[in-house]
Amino acid sequence: MESLALADSALQDASAFAPAANGVTNGNAHDHSEGDGGTIAYASLSGTPTLGTAAAAAATDFATAAQGTKADSAVQPATLTALGDSTDITVAPVDTLDRIYTANLTGAGTLTVTAAAAGKYAACLLRLTSSANGTNVLAPPAGVRWADGVAVALAPTTGQTIALFVQSVDGTIVLSAAVDRVPA
Repeated sequence: MESLALADSALQDASAFAPAANGVTNGNAHDHSEGDGGTIAYASLSGTPTLGTAAAAAATDFATAAQGTKADSAVQPATLTALGDSTDITVAPVDTLDRIYTANLTGAGTLTVTAAAAGKYAACLLRLTSSANGTNVLAPPAGVRWADGVAVALAPTTGQTIALFVQSVDGTIVLSAAVDRVPA
């Protein structure tokens, strides 16, 4: 028959342990200088590794759930402009190349692009959706050039997104489009 060995703690009197009312940290047996559940300065802890700069940064320095799940794909709120339900849509490309517009086309309308000054380059992205099945058409600006030489109908069907890359090159508007079920 095997013998059963008990741990040392199993052999101690119950008074050697913290009462349940003191919780798992044994109530008053530790420093309460910051109060129960308070913040304890990392520097005051012993045996800790040196932390990098991200550990010392504020939570607001990182992407939120609304911006994206990964820092390398996070959309910053200052660059995202929701135009909402629209017929006529106006976009203004910028030289920082970080402006993204979203719009839901609710009827036939016209796209207006604020051109960059002569000798300048600017760009933006327009994510265009529609709940109509291809019947809402957005007319491009007069004199626009298409990047590949072929005009794309700006009439998204239900559940479809048109990603329209809008460039202003030396005052000329150049459009290129990707039409597909781009994730919203």
